[in-house]
Amino acid sequence: MQRTTHMRPGLGRDRSSGDNRSPYIRVRNPDQPVAWPRLQIVRKVNAESSDNEPWRAFLDKFGKENGSKGTAFLLGAMALIIVGHEDFDAMFSARYDRKPTICRRNCLQKFRQIATGFNSFVREEGQTIRNTVLDINVLACGIRDLPADASNSQMADQLAAWTAQDKTAKAGCSNTVGGSLLWTHGSCMVQRFEPFDGHWLSLNLIGNEDLFRERKEIGDYFRDEGFNASKLEHPYHPGIPFFRTFGVAGQQMFRMTDYDLPQSITLTPPQAVVIA
Repeated sequence: MQRTTHMRPGLGRDRSSGDNRSPYIRVRNPDQPVAWPRLQIVRKVNAESSDNEPWRAFLDKFGKENGSKGTAFLLGAMALIIVGHEDFDAMFSARYDRKPTICRRNCLQKFRQIATGFNSFVREEGQTIRNTVLDINVLACGIRDLPADASNSQMADQLAAWTAQDKTAKAGCSNTVGGSLLWTHGSCMVQRFEPFDGHWLSLNLIGNEDLFRERKEIGDYFRDEGFNASKLEHPYHPGIPFFRTFGVAGQQMFRMTDYDLPQSITLTPPQAVVIA
């Protein structure tokens, strides 16, 4: 006979969630728990960007100097969690009235459909932003010799050629709308690192207003999709875990002033990720 339990620890928890456990576990017997799939929205650290090379060096140095206190992440394993899986559990349950008897395979299929729809939305929003940026740059940088029906690729080629010829003017051209990183690749300011959730050190990104605006617009998206997104109105403290300490006491051994942090970190666009 099957029953449910509350024993699975949460992974990748974000600070907007009050609980660190998911109630959805199928148990065939006490020795063989079967976890439900999870869905969350993240911005991954762009490990391929040359702008993040200082972070690779920082993590290597930090890990070597503090190997007795914990473990540093690899650059490609770091991510900002915008919406944690606990919040999705709540939204999904409220809409579909998920019960212990629901088929796990159906739940996984539904999560994948939700993720596909959201990721398509992000791509469309990102393309709109990029087109707007291109239009702004064309005007701001004085590129006026293209025909009225020039394609986006032609404008992009012309912009690249222009900035290559006159790098001093490049500062006058924005890579994003007003410096915004909404729905696109972009850089976030890093103010400091701090203890996070008991066993982690996290990069504090709280000074980046676009992250708060983006989370709000994500909430609007899911409301339009018929979900109760009230969970996303809770206080949000954006941060990227980068070091797992050996216990809470280990967090007290670190002082931010002992380390020279890079000033910004480049992230990929938001992405819904299903963990089966």
